[in-house]
Amino acid sequence: MNNARERMLDSPIYSDAVKRLIGKLLVPEISTSTECKECLAEMTTKFFDEHQKFVNQTGILNSDTMWYAAGKSDFVVACRWHHTWMLPRTKVLGKLACLVLSKILGIGTAKRNWKQVKKIKYGDRANLGNKVTAKITNVYGQYQQVKSCNRDDQRSSVGRLWTEEDLHCMKMDVFCSDIAKSLDTDARIQTLRTFRNWNKSWQQPFKGVGPRGDVVLEERLKKKFLGIKLIYKEKLFWIHLVEFQKKKGKNQYYLIAINENYE
Repeated sequence: MNNARERMLDSPIYSDAVKRLIGKLLVPEISTSTECKECLAEMTTKFFDEHQKFVNQTGILNSDTMWYAAGKSDFVVACRWHHTWMLPRTKVLGKLACLVLSKILGIGTAKRNWKQVKKIKYGDRANLGNKVTAKITNVYGQYQQVKSCNRDDQRSSVGRLWTEEDLHCMKMDVFCSDIAKSLDTDARIQTLRTFRNWNKSWQQPFKGVGPRGDVVLEERLKKKFLGIKLIYKEKLFWIHLVEFQKKKGKNQYYLIAINENYE
């Protein structure tokens, strides 16, 4: 608030932005030009008067309960708080705060809405007006939402709506991240296997390896070595491939390992 107060005193950029916002969201469109200017001037003056009381917590906004409700938790939704406390006490500030703070900040909804508009304004309906397009888009959006809910209900009834990833933390990472991390660690420890790095008799066939390799030996080597972690020159590597290389008089199997940089 101190930062915003200083910026509003140093430059008229923010006050001009407030004026444009009030003119776009609150001033009626049916008024004449003179009435629009008078209404805009009255609302803007009222807004700055209410904003001053809001910043200083004075006048009708001097209530310990409302400010305690605003600061008691980090999960208080701003637009709902303004709707509960500011809207009944102010004429311009509360309404403007509810409209502005309830806007969706992500671009996903805007992209979906624009996709619906492009589907509607196609072919013979390319010249539809803005108001008609907005109405049809809202109807089409509601239809798509109902259709999606019915599809989710159908998938839920047959047990295909949720996956293991959805139920991992029940989308409560803020509260369950430590528990989930400990569960992942326990699961990883349970999957660890004992590795004994000594040569067994089957790793060195008595007759050697033929020029075409040995499929059985290759599979047994894969089962033994694949996924093993190695530390080489203070770097961690994973064995991910067992490769047979044919050379004249010397056929060998090689273990191929990679590090975190896929080198």
